[in-house]
Amino acid sequence: MNASDWSQFSLVDLKCHESVVHSIQWSHNGQYLASASADKTVKIFFLEKNGSMRMMQVITLTSTPKSISWHPLDFERLAIAGDDKNIEIWDVRQQKATAKFLTSGSNLNCLWSPDGEKLAIGNYDDKLIVLEISKDLLSDADTDNNATFSVNTSPSASASISFDYEVNQFCWGSQSDYIVFASGEKNYGNIGILRYDNSNSSNSNDGNSKSNSKSKKKSSSSTPSPTPTPAPTLTLIKTIPAATCNCLCLQLDKSSSRLAVSSIDQTISLWDFHDLISDKSIIQEGTIRCMSFSGNGKFIAVTGESSTI
Repeated sequence: MNASDWSQFSLVDLKCHESVVHSIQWSHNGQYLASASADKTVKIFFLEKNGSMRMMQVITLTSTPKSISWHPLDFERLAIAGDDKNIEIWDVRQQKATAKFLTSGSNLNCLWSPDGEKLAIGNYDDKLIVLEISKDLLSDADTDNNATFSVNTSPSASASISFDYEVNQFCWGSQSDYIVFASGEKNYGNIGILRYDNSNSSNSNDGNSKSNSKSKKKSSSSTPSPTPTPAPTLTLIKTIPAATCNCLCLQLDKSSSRLAVSSIDQTISLWDFHDLISDKSIIQEGTIRCMSFSGNGKFIAVTGESSTI
């Protein structure tokens, strides 16, 4: 999509919640739009062929959902981050949570990686966690698996990084190897880029196997001590000035070619992500706090401090 295509966008209002909308996201096949609100509900809409939106399901929760994220490969499955420290994995086909993860703080954002193997979680302490979700938890949609796991004791690997400045919404790159995030520091807004690396884990496992094999040849009666497997890592590799005030949220389209960034001055800037150049700005009424591109990149849903999308 080139810059001239933005002129073809039109606005459709969905007055669907009784309180502020915290999060919205399109499913990766472009058929569903989910919205999470302070009224403790997540609502699922279906996109009709004529472009209208039909509400098809209401998920009622016991805590306030702060963020939602559709699985990129299983289009009926989504993650919900609540302010009670829980991450819930829901299957719309079952209409219930199939797994829960207990994190260390009150969650602000969550997002599946494009390969469907990792879930990034951000909290109010400006800490970002990447959890590699066990495939066993997602393999059978009909399994009654609603156990709660601690992120620290889960059978899945995790990486984390903490910041001494405000970190807001984030998104994955198309290859699931980096994360782009919006931040605010000293009244300036930035775009940050993190590299996610779990190669140490796989390399260590290969090394352990070779070491154990040699040890067994030397002494079949002795058992070698296993070497701890290094955890995946998150590393900050680039910071880009984006606004003269805090940046609140951002979204990459599916091809990682277009980036939308909102700031507290009610402006949405649209970027060419390959060149990291902003080529268009849109001023909206009210501060935009969450956005989502549709699967084909032709639609972007935005919402702010209101009940309207």
